[in-house]
Amino acid sequence: MTGVLITLVLLVGYALLARWRPGAWTNGLVLLCAVLAGAWVVFRQLVGIPVLGSVVVLVVAVAAALGMLALPVLLIANGITMARKEGLRPANMLSGLLGVAIVVLMTWLAVSLGQQLTGPLYLGFGALLAVGWLSFGFLGFLASGVALGRRRCAPGPHHLVVLGAGLINGRVPRLLGGRLDRAVDQWRADRAAGYESLIIPSGGQGSDESRAEGDAMAEYLSEHGVPAGAIRIEDSASTTAENLRFSTELVTAEEPAGLVVVTSSYHAVRAADLCRRQRLQAQVLGAGTARYFMPSALLREYVALLAVHPWLNAVMVILILASGPLAWWLSTMV
Repeated sequence: MTGVLITLVLLVGYALLARWRPGAWTNGLVLLCAVLAGAWVVFRQLVGIPVLGSVVVLVVAVAAALGMLALPVLLIANGITMARKEGLRPANMLSGLLGVAIVVLMTWLAVSLGQQLTGPLYLGFGALLAVGWLSFGFLGFLASGVALGRRRCAPGPHHLVVLGAGLINGRVPRLLGGRLDRAVDQWRADRAAGYESLIIPSGGQGSDESRAEGDAMAEYLSEHGVPAGAIRIEDSASTTAENLRFSTELVTAEEPAGLVVVTSSYHAVRAADLCRRQRLQAQVLGAGTARYFMPSALLREYVALLAVHPWLNAVMVILILASGPLAWWLSTMV
């Protein structure tokens, strides 16, 4: 009964948080805790059934073991795919390097299990716990992203801010085209319902680009049937925070309308976080992204999100890492 009550409280808490702070990373953590609490309730009930309980325990144990093995293998495979498709840049190799690091750590701990526990081994177990904490946070980040991705924007008068991304030879690449297509779909839905919305393509000129992203994006919009009167170009921003600030300043003289931020699905949670930091009442829409690109992109976004709260996450990781040496020190005192 207690487990059911905890699950219900967590679900209600998630519903309130999702309404109060849509897209927040912490929302996903609460939802994940609710799912785990509900799964524990079901597990307890099934274990109490003769024969079936043993099968359930076996299945859970095997699934957990396979999950631990599958994660680094998938990360390494994705790192190879990213290197092949996107080039040998550090950002593209992030998932593969993380997978290799997890394999090395797990192998070292597994080989050392039969040996006498020493300070470095305790530190290794502390590192594994820290990986577990960060992995839990990453799952919460994914849960928030999935919930945000399922949201739909009802037709109405909108200012549709499309966040820019790098150009290729001065042209809009597939990734950025997906964001623009998502904005065009919403603009058409608004227009079909009798509303006139504005699309604000936002992005300045990078050091490796021949022109501003906003200009290239506006050209793409025109090619896809959006009239010039429905486009307001923002061509100065160099960061997501500037995209949001400069774009909203650009339309302050326009008729009041709902603010909608359009970006790639992997970037939606951090975009929503930045909107809250700038006190913008905005709805964030995520555009589809190539599957092979998602793991590395999500990892980069998660690291960037952790960096927004450096002290909290640094303290948590340090405390978890310290649990290993602390356990070793306590063992020497016995």
